[in-house]
Amino acid sequence: MVVYYHYMGAGCSGKVAPGDGQVGAYGEHPAHWSAVTDRAYRGNGFQAVRLRGDAAVWAQLERFLEVEDAQNLGYGRDVQQKTKAKYVKLKLAAAWRIQNPSLWSRYLAGKAKIRRDVQSLSKAGKGLPRRGGPGLPLRLHGLAKGLPGSQLDDEVNETMLMHGTKPQFLLDILANGPNERYSGATGALFGHGMYFAEDADKVDQYVAVDKEFIRQQGPSKGALHARLYPGGRSGNEHPGNVYYMLLCRVALGHYVRTRDKAPTCKSIDGGGGEPVFARENPRELATVPQVTPPIHYHALLGETGPGHLRHREVVCFHGEYLYPEYLLGVQRLSASGAAL
Repeated sequence: MVVYYHYMGAGCSGKVAPGDGQVGAYGEHPAHWSAVTDRAYRGNGFQAVRLRGDAAVWAQLERFLEVEDAQNLGYGRDVQQKTKAKYVKLKLAAAWRIQNPSLWSRYLAGKAKIRRDVQSLSKAGKGLPRRGGPGLPLRLHGLAKGLPGSQLDDEVNETMLMHGTKPQFLLDILANGPNERYSGATGALFGHGMYFAEDADKVDQYVAVDKEFIRQQGPSKGALHARLYPGGRSGNEHPGNVYYMLLCRVALGHYVRTRDKAPTCKSIDGGGGEPVFARENPRELATVPQVTPPIHYHALLGETGPGHLRHREVVCFHGEYLYPEYLLGVQRLSASGAAL
């Protein structure tokens, strides 16, 4: 049985500012979400609402896929799945708004904690400059202004970032959120967390093709497509050769920057040289120096440096500091316009 609840963190009253959201049986959620009903959420815990007919939102989401240099597409050591032919563009073929009340409530609680931490750090003289800090804003930040919903929260350094994933992992992510506990790959550049990027060509390195529609057979096979393409049981809603990227709200809070590789990363801010991680095992960030009681950094910003010259990356180590707001179905286009 799926239980829906409103997770109430300390400092999170559950009250919503006028126009910002609404509170119902499924907890607090944004006002622009479609109806949050028992029928829609029973057994799923979330809705993937297909975006149709809203030209303004669609056009804004397309801008997140723009790349500065098409030569970067399909190139890099982290490319998970290469295409036989060169592609020159990323096209938005489908898009969904992710409505997951439990994850949204968890994110609100995470932001409430960061807000308290930021206020405490400011009182201790350790606060970041208002409206950002070193290395901000990230490239996608301004694009969020054209999307529906509340504006990004400057107090917690909320921003928009992208995450690429494979089809076999997507249903788990939509239901339960990105999970830092699955991160354990050797050679993780900036530690074992959840990786995000501000460049679509970087995110594109981590995706894998979803070739065609699969009719649901049992609890697992075809379960993703049953939720993403429920009206196309014949498969005619599936774009074919589609790759999935998540567009997420991420609360960076009081972040730390580095150019070094894990596990011996050093901070490049505040005089530099301070360890980035709390332990030699890079799964938790260090505490902000000279603050009592201790407060951990909330995110890591990996600046470009030796061995990673083209893209910055952001790493989060706590799932409650992010929310997957949109799912983008992306096609790789050749120079002739064919989907690869």
